[in-house]
Amino acid sequence: MFKTKPRCLAAAFLFLFFPCTARAENVAHWDLDGDLSSSSDAEDLILSAFPGIDPSIRFASADIDGTEITYAVVGDGNALTARHGLNANGGGSYLNSYTLVMDVRFPETGDWISLYQTNSCQNENGSTAPLACGNDGDWFLRGDGAIGISGNYSGSITANRWHRLALVVDSASGAYISYIDGAEVQRNAGAVAVDGRFSIYPAGGPVDWFLLFADESGGAGAPQEMGTVHLDAVQLRDAALCPAEIALLGGISDGPLDTEPVAGEECAVEPPAGDPGIKEGPYLQWVTPGEITIMWETLSEASGTVRYRRDGEDWQEASHPGVSLIHEVRLEGLSAGEEFEYLVRSEAGGELIESAPETFTTAPEDQTSMRFTVWGDNQANPSVFGEISRLMAADEPDIAVGLGDVVDNGNVYASWGVEFLSPLQPLSKNIPFYTAIGNHERNSHWFYDYLAQPGNEHWFSFDYAGCHFVIFDSNFPFMPGSEQYQWLYNDLFSDAAQNANWLLVFHHHPAYSEIYEETVYAQLRMHVVPLLETAGVDVDFTGHIHDYERGIFTPPDTGRRIAYIQTSGAGGRLWEDEFDGEWDQIQRVVQYVHHYVRVDVTEDTLVINAIDREGDSFDSIRLNRMPRTGEAPEPPPPINIPPEQPSGAAITQWDFTGGDLDASRGFGSLQYSDGPNGATSAATEFGSTSDFDIAPIDGEEAQVMKFPKAAENSMGFLVTHGAVPNGAGNYVNDYSLVFDILVPSSSFAADGWLSLLNTNASNSNDGDLFVNLQTGGIGISGSYSGIIQADTWHRMAFVFSLEGGSIILHKYIDGQEVGEQSLGAADGRWAMYSRNDATPFFYTLTDDNGQTSGGYLSSFLFIDGALNAEEIGALGPPDADGILEVEAGCGADCPPVFLRGMVEGAAGPGISDAVFILNYLFTGGGAPGCMKAADVNDTGVVDLTDAVYLLNYLFIGGAAPAEP
Repeated sequence: MFKTKPRCLAAAFLFLFFPCTARAENVAHWDLDGDLSSSSDAEDLILSAFPGIDPSIRFASADIDGTEITYAVVGDGNALTARHGLNANGGGSYLNSYTLVMDVRFPETGDWISLYQTNSCQNENGSTAPLACGNDGDWFLRGDGAIGISGNYSGSITANRWHRLALVVDSASGAYISYIDGAEVQRNAGAVAVDGRFSIYPAGGPVDWFLLFADESGGAGAPQEMGTVHLDAVQLRDAALCPAEIALLGGISDGPLDTEPVAGEECAVEPPAGDPGIKEGPYLQWVTPGEITIMWETLSEASGTVRYRRDGEDWQEASHPGVSLIHEVRLEGLSAGEEFEYLVRSEAGGELIESAPETFTTAPEDQTSMRFTVWGDNQANPSVFGEISRLMAADEPDIAVGLGDVVDNGNVYASWGVEFLSPLQPLSKNIPFYTAIGNHERNSHWFYDYLAQPGNEHWFSFDYAGCHFVIFDSNFPFMPGSEQYQWLYNDLFSDAAQNANWLLVFHHHPAYSEIYEETVYAQLRMHVVPLLETAGVDVDFTGHIHDYERGIFTPPDTGRRIAYIQTSGAGGRLWEDEFDGEWDQIQRVVQYVHHYVRVDVTEDTLVINAIDREGDSFDSIRLNRMPRTGEAPEPPPPINIPPEQPSGAAITQWDFTGGDLDASRGFGSLQYSDGPNGATSAATEFGSTSDFDIAPIDGEEAQVMKFPKAAENSMGFLVTHGAVPNGAGNYVNDYSLVFDILVPSSSFAADGWLSLLNTNASNSNDGDLFVNLQTGGIGISGSYSGIIQADTWHRMAFVFSLEGGSIILHKYIDGQEVGEQSLGAADGRWAMYSRNDATPFFYTLTDDNGQTSGGYLSSFLFIDGALNAEEIGALGPPDADGILEVEAGCGADCPPVFLRGMVEGAAGPGISDAVFILNYLFTGGGAPGCMKAADVNDTGVVDLTDAVYLLNYLFIGGAAPAEP
């Protein structure tokens, strides 16, 4: 059962400076334990359904972190009427300030699901359809897993996993705030008005309920913004809880949803002006034998000074210049392996604040024994992480290492204090810690603001007591050719690493897991694991999975063992996934246990213990020191990563005129997926159309590449494009692909499909774009349009465009649009990894299971932007000279796709271009081949001002045409 905490005491741990003051709070609660009854004074929930949908609800059981629960399965198109019994508040006639909390699981995501609706015009017993008023829902789950309202969505809900969601509606501040598992993920400031849209009907009126999972969208029998929901508990509180109070309710892993009042915490929105009070810290970073960094955060900008001394000596001081909110002071000239007393001071507006004295110890110079602790994935569970931190502190380690996901959403400022720094304080005030960045940090600037680590702070190494620690970023490119790979290669084979007693590596994502699998794991196995094994790494520590996994493996080609420790149970919701992987590298899996790892090191032995929340060891291994060869292998061929280009300028074309895979224009790279000596390279040929006895292109001979059928998923072609995220997402959502291609009749006869695109980083999923060789249509997911003829050159263009919140695929053959289809939300299946990701590439002409074919490619174009129909039309049918005109050998120096003012072609701009615009506008002349080129002044339209602008530039010294 859930254990109730002393409210003020627990909240004080999170917000030390804001005392508890009682205020009234009433709770309407339903626990769905086999029926729809309320465990409070509220009435039973009432089931109703969308018109044309049969009412559907049943009850099932599940296990959440080892606790058996009963929950309701609310069918698609069904809603629940909640008669709460709460009175009006917030100075109006309705319930204006409240908190709605629900423990839910969504079997599937990908479409909109309404979470609740405040509007209703049902009969008083709630028996009619919940959608009679025709209003949109008031809180939504978007298809990509984000929650929110009115175009403002954030956070991440994962399909088929339990989450605790909370919505705070505060009429006093006007705020509408969404939480996932205790962490704020979304906020609409000024959205809430007294007796407005988000107000709930109070008790005592003709309508005294709100609706769960109801929405009006769709036709009879076909609801559009409703879905199947698993509901374990739901409650409505007549108070707008503050972040500390939401934190008291915890996340889904904290046990059943508590029904006790928690309101009473005064959460300051803004600190008092000039108050230098310490908000976070002090905490310790980056220790060496002679230096250490001390950090803390104040409530307002203030000075920052550290006072420190050895026992019995006089105080010394070090300060940072100026004033700051987050303070960082590096102490230098210290003696090795000694304990120092320290405190921090900040002053603002004549007020001085000083921390209590604490101690730190510098790194030893010649010592070969030490203890360190490792934790992973505390995320949005400060109560559990606080326990873990106190246990680690009691172990008295020399240093500690976090494996990432130290917050649930790195872009949310409040999370860094509530979820990470405050609960870590029992350890961090005395023990220096290092952190490998995870995916939930989202590479936020707060990670770099709050931490002071060596190097660039997300990959670095350091030495301590005969150990060489290596931390790298598994979210950032790490394939051969990347900056991080080269650094990792150099560091692992450096004298410091090879001569260390123990070589230890830390990163967020694991290479091996028997519980879950992601594409980044496969990339780590492909690119990083061979380095670790060859370099003689002793232990590879990882997080991410929210369980504990351990193994010791001896690679046959090195004969030297390596231990894999996956520890990610410091607070995040414990995963229940069952990947059923069978890796020789993993021998022990322990789920549903919050834990950390303690490591004891001597010159010759290393002992690892996994420690649970009771402080007991539930797994232990011992390693004996082994020698290393110190011989660095020949580095693999690089996967080229193009230099960063502005959004819309990552344009690359391949015409194969040189008989190789070199780009004809742009910086992108086309490579054989299985390497230069693999099966793809061996079966790929270059030559002219006459060499291959195939049709010329529009009567002209052309240079082409004959590509083979990728019989295995290792075959095919890999494209690194260099594009940055776009389309309001974290990945490349807007892009265009153009193929000048001939599919021979032999391929039509032998194969059913030709795969053109796979965005999956390891080519382990089904392709994302196909030619259906049975019909000749192009597309995906059962929607195939147009006709590709056998033995005929065609120009196929595919434009992925974010329109109205969804990705729309526009399909063209020979300049004519043949169809379009909706592909769901941004950052979904068809989004490409950007150059900022660990796998900044996509695959073409391959599939995960050989569901593809061979053919001929004359020209291939990638653009990180969505071309419009006019631009595709201007490209026309296939051309022997390629898709875009390319000067011989221009490569990366090729001009952009268009230049403003060059309406007639690359020879301009000149007077003929201005005349062309005028003829088009006023005499019925032909349309420009590229409308953007005619939009000389970049206003978004082509009109008389463009011709005048160009003439002024040409003849009276006016401004040049807008870029590009």
